[in-house]
Amino acid sequence: MARVPWIVATTFLLAGCAADNTDAIKQAIKKNLPIAYEVEYGKFQKFPRGVVCGEFTPIGRFGVPENTRPFVYVAGKVEFVPSQDDLAIFCTKDQDEQVEKIMGISLPAKENSPLLAIYRDLTALDDSLQLYLSDNQIYPVTAQGLEALASKSDAYPKPRKFRAGGYLSEVPPDPWGRPYHYESEEKLRMEPIEYSLYTLGRDGKKGGTGDDADISSLQLKYLKHVLEK
Repeated sequence: MARVPWIVATTFLLAGCAADNTDAIKQAIKKNLPIAYEVEYGKFQKFPRGVVCGEFTPIGRFGVPENTRPFVYVAGKVEFVPSQDDLAIFCTKDQDEQVEKIMGISLPAKENSPLLAIYRDLTALDDSLQLYLSDNQIYPVTAQGLEALASKSDAYPKPRKFRAGGYLSEVPPDPWGRPYHYESEEKLRMEPIEYSLYTLGRDGKKGGTGDDADISSLQLKYLKHVLEK
């Protein structure tokens, strides 16, 4: 689904919003639209772990409806541009089954399982990358690698405001002792571009299931949803 000009952000945080508080969800959607727009809502449905899914149709200033769009409310946020995986995982009663099917993993995760270790590592790395971005307006580039989170890099582009003590005490390896894959290339102008952060699993090859499954930081929201019950 293409992004549309009136969408200010893909998610909107609802402080203290209960899962059944449809009025607060509607207000968040309305707030994210141009002031002249009205909104029609439909198909509000509740799902496990406080998820609410539904649809909304923006009505322009001349009363002309635009395309009806889905939304997902999960973990205190409204997702205005949910992906197909978002809809498949969150908007169902069998959320664990969908996560297993889409990610190729097995649940539940035991305390000492590789899956849980990967979840914790990727969460720590992702959080540290966001702090680095906040301070330096750019992520470390591929050549600097994740080590740029633990010690100040001398390679270009040097961080503008590196925190004392760094963002991590050390960069963890994946459960099989290999570095996590990290890629983030600089554009012509320094921009806070996206990055890829992932493990190829036990076999170190693309694809696979179980311990061999590839797991990316982009999937953290799914793991958080099913692991932090």
